[in-house]
Amino acid sequence: GGYTMALPEEERRLESKARLVDNLAFILGGRAAEEIVFGDVTTGASNDLERVTEITRSMVTRYGMSDKLGPMVFGQKDELVFLGKELGEQRDYSEAVAQEIDAEVRGLVSASYDKARQILTQHRDKLDRVARQLVETETLDAKEFAALMSGQPLEPPPSSPATPPTAQARPASELPNWQVGPAPAPMPA
Repeated sequence: GGYTMALPEEERRLESKARLVDNLAFILGGRAAEEIVFGDVTTGASNDLERVTEITRSMVTRYGMSDKLGPMVFGQKDELVFLGKELGEQRDYSEAVAQEIDAEVRGLVSASYDKARQILTQHRDKLDRVARQLVETETLDAKEFAALMSGQPLEPPPSSPATPPTAQARPASELPNWQVGPAPAPMPA
């Protein structure tokens, strides 16, 4: 039951196709990690799948980012601008085009998932390191995450006399063994 939020480095009004594709792999990382580590998936990534599908469908139908379908917009949105709500979409394309849109969306999502799996498999040691730390501390900020990625030890949190003993993190030796089976072999390049 985790949540990952990437804070923007700068305010953006425009997104490139390359950045959106990278973001798709980022969003799918949690589901890919479940499959790599546990050999199974859970319902935990349902919101991630909704977000990825929405972004990808917009890339194909709204932003003209499909190599196969080209720089076109498919479907007209019915909106209540004064209420800030979207009522739905009026389809102005054939069933054959709808099938091409679905195939493009499926292909982009599948490629992004494969990219996430490849990156996590290649860097399984870092995945395990971050997971162990999250079991211990529950959250990581950007500085802590960067330290773990570079193999540096984290600075221990400042001890506070007001912190009750039950709220302190348990030592790694007392944590459950969450890793199932050996780490898979890296994927060939």
